Amino acid sequence: MDNMTSFQFHCNMRFTMIILLSSLLSSRHLFHTTITAVAAAEQVVCPRILFGSSASSVSEVLPDIYVNDGYCDCANGADEYATSACSGLGTWSGVGGHPQSSDDNDDSDRSLFVCSVEGTVLQSSKLNDSICDCCDGSDEIVDNASGSHDCPDTCGVLLKEREIQRKALEENFRLGYAAYVNDFEKFEQQKKLVAQELAVIDGEIKSKEFEEMFKEKKEALNKATDEYEKRNAEEYDVAYHEVISKLGLSAMSIDELEDLVVGIVYVTSTERHLQNAGKDVLGIQISDLKKRINILKREHEQDSNECDENVMNTLHEGVEESLDHYDRDMYEEEYCDYDYDLYDMDDDMVEYDLDAAEDDETSEISTCQESSEQSLGLPYVGSIGTHFKMVASNLLESGELIDSVSNALKSRIRTIEKSERSGNSARIILEIMVKESDNWNNDLIQIILSLLVDSKIGAVDFFTITSASLEEYRHSSNESLNLMCPLRFVQRNGNTSDVAIFPPDIFVKELEERCKEIDSRYTDEYDNYGNVILPTKISDGYLGYFQFVMRAIEDPMESLLSALHEQAPKSDALVTLEKEVSDIDKELSSFKEKRAAVESKIPSIPELYPFHGHVCVNFISGEYRYSICPSNQVTQHNQDAHVNDKGTKLGAYTDMTISPEDGSIMMKFENGLRCWNGVVRSAIINITCGPTHRVISAAEPETCVYHFSMESTIACNREYAIYHGIEIR
Repeated sequence: MDNMTSFQFHCNMRFTMIILLSSLLSSRHLFHTTITAVAAAEQVVCPRILFGSSASSVSEVLPDIYVNDGYCDCANGADEYATSACSGLGTWSGVGGHPQSSDDNDDSDRSLFVCSVEGTVLQSSKLNDSICDCCDGSDEIVDNASGSHDCPDTCGVLLKEREIQRKALEENFRLGYAAYVNDFEKFEQQKKLVAQELAVIDGEIKSKEFEEMFKEKKEALNKATDEYEKRNAEEYDVAYHEVISKLGLSAMSIDELEDLVVGIVYVTSTERHLQNAGKDVLGIQISDLKKRINILKREHEQDSNECDENVMNTLHEGVEESLDHYDRDMYEEEYCDYDYDLYDMDDDMVEYDLDAAEDDETSEISTCQESSEQSLGLPYVGSIGTHFKMVASNLLESGELIDSVSNALKSRIRTIEKSERSGNSARIILEIMVKESDNWNNDLIQIILSLLVDSKIGAVDFFTITSASLEEYRHSSNESLNLMCPLRFVQRNGNTSDVAIFPPDIFVKELEERCKEIDSRYTDEYDNYGNVILPTKISDGYLGYFQFVMRAIEDPMESLLSALHEQAPKSDALVTLEKEVSDIDKELSSFKEKRAAVESKIPSIPELYPFHGHVCVNFISGEYRYSICPSNQVTQHNQDAHVNDKGTKLGAYTDMTISPEDGSIMMKFENGLRCWNGVVRSAIINITCGPTHRVISAAEPETCVYHFSMESTIACNREYAIYHGIEIR
């Protein structure tokens, strides 16, 4: 063996295997032995050698010893026509197949075999594999000359079954087609009737010349309305300047106006009607504010030089926190854990822990004292609440209060905390809005007027905030936290020629009464040494803190602002035009409703006619019941749901396509109920011809995407008949 070449050894081994394999094959089929013997005299040409040292990509004559040796050498399997070694190749001709000629490199025709009776298509690897695939056994030829095989002939049974199926197919089509033709004729008849009714309605509209008349009257009304609105705008302009002049807004600086805005929000935001009004601060929604923040952040990331670094620090460090505070009615975190540098506060702050549960009247409160009078960036008016919190906290720590007093003080402290959170949000919002303003002074005045109208703040509360915002009051010798008392007057020159006097004369009476009330309370709340007397009850105004109450109708602020809402009386001509246009519009609308009602009598296409009027087909699959209404929508119900349950909308009818090949129909249903993962539910119904309307199957191939198979007469069309070779009579 040492003297043999590797090729000689390989040839001897293969020759031995051929002899063994031939003997095995001869024990089952003599035919196979005959083929092997012939192979010794024939040449097998491989279009491409697969393996071994002689692997090649060109046609090559294979040595005889490689033929039927149990190794698949040729790319088309031609060398193993007596073994199953090449059965994995799609181009293999099967056991008993013939070698391909040397000039035949196209294997496509040899890869498939068609059963002559039933037309079943087989891969060539299934030929002569001892499994009868064709009913006549033509895939298992034992003797090529005689065509003999060992398979039973089942073609008679098969053809009989096919004939039964064919008759059923034709019968179902004829039943379905008859219904299809009948529905189509009804649709065409109804369509003609609808067209006649619509023509009558259109004729009435045209005869009354509604459209021309409406156009003429509408143009006249628009012109009269423009004149009326112009007159109103002029009167509003006069009223506007009168209001801002009396309130002194035109004589205030931007810093003072900003303090006034924050002060109004601080005082009024605890009122329930404001908290429930969509969390709207300064005329913009919180969600809108967050969009503005994101825009500023993107701008800052693109070019940090174009954005104020201080504003960006405010946004990144505190705005979400402050907005979160504003959105809540109660604390969920400790009050003193926030970055107070954000609000220009002094650093010497003692921790203050306020129980978050507003309803827990027995919660413990520890003191949180501030050296700064302007708590959390609020205007000076916030010092009244700060003073109240400090004194009330000390009283609570004494442990000498009765429960009713203790609970009342805790409730007041919580109200003040809500005010501070809202004031903080207002301050941050102003810092953002000023970046987008072209005239910040005018914008601030507009914001203030809007707040005065929406918040229902009264004259006394408004001037309490105003006096705390004006330099003349804050730098006075008054030691009281409520700077407006004792009442005194300040005069300023406005931005125009007018002179502003604080407080407005129409507020004086109410302000004097408030100052008297504050003075009288002092002797009841403090002893001769200036110490707070232990209270036995807490009434409004205790320690100078008055809770916000919306203004009454008789409040002077109400009469002052009413001028902004008053409109000039409409002229008789304008009132007449409005009525005429309204009457014509009502008649036109009535005709349009009639037209729509008539049009709704038939669907847009004849295929939907059998289902018109919410005709539905029900189907149960698993735990669900499906209601399929082809002209309307598809819904899903739990089987144990109530009979009146509306179910889950899977989609509304949007479109339908008919296959030009076999006449099958596909209906699309979209815009269903949004799924848990955010996907909007949708459904597809594939419809084929049937004698009745019935659902065959339901599936959910993708989450919240539904597929249904259905039979219906609407798919029994000419395309279906032609595809299945059915003659239409």
